[in-house]
Amino acid sequence: MEKRGGEDAESARGNNFCTGEGSEHIASVILGLGEMSYRMEDSRYSALLSASAHILTCLSIMSVALISLLGILLDALRDYSLVIGIAFLSVFAVLLASFVIALIAQFRFHYKELQSPAKIGEYTHSVESEFESKAEVARYYCNCLEESQESLKKRNHKISSLIEVATILLVIAVGILVVWALIIGSIVFSHLV
Repeated sequence: MEKRGGEDAESARGNNFCTGEGSEHIASVILGLGEMSYRMEDSRYSALLSASAHILTCLSIMSVALISLLGILLDALRDYSLVIGIAFLSVFAVLLASFVIALIAQFRFHYKELQSPAKIGEYTHSVESEFESKAEVARYYCNCLEESQESLKKRNHKISSLIEVATILLVIAVGILVVWALIIGSIVFSHLV
């Protein structure tokens, strides 16, 4: 019998934890985690837009440098203008593809926003009596964030994929540029000798 009384005391203590001070602690943990998850996804969007802008800047600088180099090479190696033209067109085609994809990543994709504060307030007031503890209120708060957060996550995944493709194309363009630089360099070397 004593054992049973001990179990009842443990059970009662557990119930107090969920409805008393423990409930406040659970509620604050739930609120904190829900808020952190939403804010992390929202700040990830800013970081992705920044990465896309950096790629666009890099592509612009590379394009200007290559156009400047193109004029110099065409003047110096008129006999090889076809080879130089093909080399630069192949690099610029890949750079252009990367530029377009990075530009698309800057597009403001649609996502599910939170409802207006007035609507959330009205609904919360209408179901207020159903909340038995602060933890339930915290869960309700997290449920309000859930749909918007999932939508943000999908949007960020699209942007992340676009940035990844743009970066891969940029690396490919640099690789093509290196190959053509070696080919044109050997042509220039043979021309000088």
